[in-house]
Amino acid sequence: MDAVTKHSGISIESDRLDLFHEILLRRCNGELFMAPIGTNPQRILDLGTGTGIWAIDMARILILFLGDKFPSAQVLGNDLSPIQPTLVPPNVAFEVDDVENDWVYSQQFDFIHARYLAGAIKDWSRLIDQAFKFTRPGGWVEFQDFDMEFYTLHGDFAPGCSLDRWTKMVVNGLKQMGAEPEPGPKLKGWLKDARFINIHEKVLPIPVGIWPKSEEMLVGNPRRYKYFLLTSGKILKTAGYKCNTTSTWCTVKDLR
Repeated sequence: MDAVTKHSGISIESDRLDLFHEILLRRCNGELFMAPIGTNPQRILDLGTGTGIWAIDMARILILFLGDKFPSAQVLGNDLSPIQPTLVPPNVAFEVDDVENDWVYSQQFDFIHARYLAGAIKDWSRLIDQAFKFTRPGGWVEFQDFDMEFYTLHGDFAPGCSLDRWTKMVVNGLKQMGAEPEPGPKLKGWLKDARFINIHEKVLPIPVGIWPKSEEMLVGNPRRYKYFLLTSGKILKTAGYKCNTTSTWCTVKDLR
């Protein structure tokens, strides 16, 4: 891979991650988190931080609301790729690390956060067990993730249509690669198995397509559709599918 192609790929992935940040932020009414973490979170860990945008926004909130009272509050983001910016608030730091390896932190965290790790984690039970081990008593964890297969709230989505077949191929492709493609519906069970208590689950539909009337629901949808195509093509090729027709499978009709 030449340098230009590699840089282009990183830019596309960074743009996709930042777009999803904006989508989830609007879908959650502008809230970076839902857990009642209290007014004195000293140590916060962002798993698979990506571009670091959530960690940076969280660090700014700590400075804005808690800076005078709790100047030692810190946010740490980790990721396999060092694509985070260097000009960041003083209370945020990033490290290159694989969250599926053994965690070696010397202290526990008040809040551990992770989102859209679908397709990136092979052993979710172990990941959540480690989160339990490194969450202080009384602390919180929050996982936000997806059910990758599409559906409709009003019965318009036909099982077996082109889009349905495509998403099932992507799901099967990720499973062949050893990753869990649909962690969202399983998170509650994994948290129970890890001995977490006070477990709350909230399911929020995320639209695909340009049909939503609400601006909050519509944000980024045309670009997100494009990223679905780009990402799924790579997954299907890696899993051994011939996917030269991938882009023709997703019709406007299927997305309504």
